[in-house]
Amino acid sequence: MPFSRELSIQFLTQGFAEAGVETPKEELERAVEVLDGILGWLVDFGRAYLKKGRLKPAIESVLKRAEGFLIGELKELERRSPHYVLILEGIAKGYNRWEPLREYLAVKGQEVPKARLAALLDRPRKDELDSQRICERQEEVPHS
Repeated sequence: MPFSRELSIQFLTQGFAEAGVETPKEELERAVEVLDGILGWLVDFGRAYLKKGRLKPAIESVLKRAEGFLIGELKELERRSPHYVLILEGIAKGYNRWEPLREYLAVKGQEVPKARLAALLDRPRKDELDSQRICERQEEVPHS
């Protein structure tokens, strides 16, 4: 879950203070506005800012990494089913209800039965829950 705006600014402020770097609050606010409180991107921004010393190149560095990450995730979804990319495209275009989404897929040449669409929409959530269970089990196992 992303940090709130205030917590994101506080997180960056404290991180830069620990690194001995004063950063204008306006720059931190801009970074938070762009990166939306996502902890991993805030950490990457902090590292990039310390390395580059300027706001714009630091944000560009994070966005480039984010783009690469998202492209990788989309390729993985597409590998699982070619329907996923079109489903995401349809949702992004506002077809966020069951029937309009099915109609969008049909217009794009992908007739998807209701049961299959339900499975496709539910599968990422099941994968996430499975990943959480695996992580919880790993935390329970004593490490020697």
